[in-house]
Amino acid sequence: TAVNAGGTTVFTGDNVSALQVFNVDFDLVSGGGGGGAGGAVGIRFDRIPANATVLVNVLGTDRTISTYSGTIVDAQSPWNALRTRLLWNFPDATALNLRGSGQFQGSVLVGEQASRTTVTLPGMNGRFFTTGTLTHTSVEGLGGGQEFHSYPFVGDLPDCSVTPPVPVTGSVSVLKRDEAGRPLAGARFELWRETNGRRGAQFTGEDADTKVADCVTPDTGVCSRESELGTYYWRETAAPDGYVLPEQRVFTLTLTAENAAAGVRYVVDNVKVPPTPTGRVAVRKVDAADLRTPLAGAVFELWRESNGVPGLQTDGTEPDTLEEGGCVTGADGRCELVVEAGTYHWREIAAPAGYELPAQPVATVVLTAANAAAGVTVTFADARQGEEFSGSLEVLKKDAKTKRPLRGAVFEVWKETNGTPGLQTVGINADVMVKPGCATDGAGVCTFAPLEAGSYYLRETDVPEGYVLPENRVTGPLRLDEQTPGHRLVVTVDNRRDDHGKGKGGKEGKGGKGGGRG
Repeated sequence: TAVNAGGTTVFTGDNVSALQVFNVDFDLVSGGGGGGAGGAVGIRFDRIPANATVLVNVLGTDRTISTYSGTIVDAQSPWNALRTRLLWNFPDATALNLRGSGQFQGSVLVGEQASRTTVTLPGMNGRFFTTGTLTHTSVEGLGGGQEFHSYPFVGDLPDCSVTPPVPVTGSVSVLKRDEAGRPLAGARFELWRETNGRRGAQFTGEDADTKVADCVTPDTGVCSRESELGTYYWRETAAPDGYVLPEQRVFTLTLTAENAAAGVRYVVDNVKVPPTPTGRVAVRKVDAADLRTPLAGAVFELWRESNGVPGLQTDGTEPDTLEEGGCVTGADGRCELVVEAGTYHWREIAAPAGYELPAQPVATVVLTAANAAAGVTVTFADARQGEEFSGSLEVLKKDAKTKRPLRGAVFEVWKETNGTPGLQTVGINADVMVKPGCATDGAGVCTFAPLEAGSYYLRETDVPEGYVLPENRVTGPLRLDEQTPGHRLVVTVDNRRDDHGKGKGGKEGKGGKGGGRG
């Protein structure tokens, strides 16, 4: 392969063949590889066997090579060592420019009769044959001294009538096993060949390596491919059922003339998928007026989150999954089920005698490997029938930097009433203001009470002197119901100082009619 990148054109051979052939369809300049004229590049040949002949076919009607490589002293440049076995062939170039500051190595053949070749390099080291016009000159203003050194070409080029040798091939395989060393069927692999000259495997992009084949391991656990010499990558894309992909999923094998007869193989072991942890998910039912009093006789359902839609869906075309076995709280107010790790929804469907269902009868718990041993519990509080709910909402206003309480911030409380997400303060279907403006006291506190159960929004309408309204001056929705500890919500809101005077700006959310949902 020949790759022009990073200021160097690198020719990478197969380290085997006596004749190394490279076909190049770009200029050898910085920014080359199809990128047009640029500055000088280095030229390097890798993996060229000793005494091999190197043929570089440079294709294209208008070509430029600009290089700083090559030296007068042979020991100072590895490129010099290839000189007498290196041939640069320009079969169809009509305009050829050889320039730069280096000592160009190798013989040159320009076969187009209408060609014009211009050489300004300090030194050409090898035989030069052209059927067209040659101009040997120097760059204006940079002096002269350009020379041709007619070193002979002693390489061994093939006779056109000679049948090329049959390429050497060998088996490139991968063996998939379980933890006990038994073969595994059903593992999916891709086989890729190294073709872009860059270290390691590249599976995507314009300069990716070359995909050779897909394979699924049979009962023998072996995927195998008869391949030519080179470097290959087996890439595991899917493990057999019940197993996990290994941490390392790409496996490198190099097939050479020395190991082709035996072939090369990588052995990959898989481990089974660990068992899903289980644990207890519990619900605790208490009296809303006294959270220490457990309630027996509450009936619950447990639903597993399974449809990917946030929240609980109990009907429709794709509801969540109802776990088998209902749950009724005992004298201790508890009931529990043992389940696998996952997200679950407790749903109260019947309150204890003399009590009412809470306004929000659903609560979500998440059982993980980390908390499975201890389990997770959620508490439901039910109010006695006939008792009216009364709650409070307390706002605490602080300086955003010092966290000290602020006096004089003014708030309103609005109740969510129209079923439209976010707060709407105007229009024919606006939400309802339940408490007008309240200014925070010296402790930075303003309390709104009594409030019935429901969802509320805090809306800040004015700030203390020297402060600015926050960017979003609506906080909410805030849920206040029987599940709220002590029937009391406390919300902290920070204000920052205005270095340029008291500000009254700030956003209120969607449509300029009120804040969103916080």
